[in-house]
Amino acid sequence: MLGAQHELRLQLLDTWPSDLWHAKRWLLRDGTNLYLLDPASPGAPLASAPLRDVGTLGWEHAPGELTRAVARLQDLRALSVSLAITVEQRWWYARNSDDKIVTRLVEHRWGSGPRTLTVIELRGYAREADRIRKRLHEDAATDVHPIALAIEASGFAPRVWSNKPIMGFSRRTTGRGAAVMMLRRLLELSAETESGILEDSDTEFLHDYRVLLRRARSVLSVMKGVLSPDDTVALKAGFRALAHRTNALRDLDVHLLGHDAQLARVPEALRPALEPFFASLQQQRDTEQRAVCKVLRSSAYAAERSALADRVAHAEPGVRGGVSIRKLADQRIHKTVERVLVSGRAITPDTPDAEVHELRLDCKKLRYTLELFKELYPPSEIQAMVRRLKKLQDVLGDFNDCSVQKDALLAWVDNHASVKPRTAMAIGALYDGLHRDQLSLRAQVESRFAQFDEPKLAEQTLNLTGRNLREVA
Repeated sequence: MLGAQHELRLQLLDTWPSDLWHAKRWLLRDGTNLYLLDPASPGAPLASAPLRDVGTLGWEHAPGELTRAVARLQDLRALSVSLAITVEQRWWYARNSDDKIVTRLVEHRWGSGPRTLTVIELRGYAREADRIRKRLHEDAATDVHPIALAIEASGFAPRVWSNKPIMGFSRRTTGRGAAVMMLRRLLELSAETESGILEDSDTEFLHDYRVLLRRARSVLSVMKGVLSPDDTVALKAGFRALAHRTNALRDLDVHLLGHDAQLARVPEALRPALEPFFASLQQQRDTEQRAVCKVLRSSAYAAERSALADRVAHAEPGVRGGVSIRKLADQRIHKTVERVLVSGRAITPDTPDAEVHELRLDCKKLRYTLELFKELYPPSEIQAMVRRLKKLQDVLGDFNDCSVQKDALLAWVDNHASVKPRTAMAIGALYDGLHRDQLSLRAQVESRFAQFDEPKLAEQTLNLTGRNLREVA
């Protein structure tokens, strides 16, 4: 018996890098609701929510099961439409001799694509549902998610993207060949983020742009001597120039993303008084965003990027240009681990903040080195060392963030001579909160470093590089 039938217009939502897709989740929108689906389960959705409950960014969502799950997956990324699907839906009902509905079937016709027929079993009528499944035409799909067939019929291909790309070199690739391969790929990937920066849909496009350019500069620092001195100097300057124009915008993004955390450091009665400060940051941020967009759209920028790509392609080998990438990687990882140990073991409660900052930079260099060369080593070995390093980096990074934010507060006060008393009190309370947090983090540096500097580190370094760590003071 034929029941209701109507046409549905569905949209698949995801982030630009397809975070939900790669987490094996689909977020589907119809005219009134959103549904979170598991591709492996053609049954009921995992969760649903009205359209009004779901924003573009995670913090814009209303509380709920679906929104919590989606916010975790999208992180700081914006949601947008990845695919539009049109489907004709028909309901069929099977009745027994007593005219009772014993099984429901839903038929979907995906335009010119496949036809699917899904059996929906009713309680107490499992035997009837099984008989209907056996009688279905073999072309009717009953065990595959209908959306999966619709996506396949559309030819949709989700984006596979990372700011930590696999380069594809082998352990015998020469240093010069590997450097050119890495620089070219990192430059190409940074270009892919530019449309998102111009659209300003989320802050992660700019973050990825800067990370990719920083990785390119790390290649040149880590692989000393593989390119000629002239090319090395010119390429470092070129990548630095691209990133430098976005420094102020990124700093403002970080401050504004920390809005809720900053408010939490201030007594509740004073929190509204901080709004002039955040409003001012937002105005500065909007100005910087327009300035960066103007640069990205300019012919001068296009020429600069083209010249940099050309210099990469034609870079001359340096004195170590013919050395194998694996040999270079072993030497560099070993040397950088030892440098972190020297810096970290020198830290005491009386060490100036500037030297703690240097330890943070050394850890960052080691992290980039491990990630640049990761495909040359067993993944488990690289991941183990990165996990150990990340725990130390988290404390050092938060410590540095407090310092940067304190400086930003002082700069704001210096540039705003006339401030309302409550706002002045709120700024003072926030500065004090940041200072207390910074002192707490500073007290954790030695203990976190001791966790990194355990005997197992020497074993991990030996497993990776075949070299023993020397005794460093």
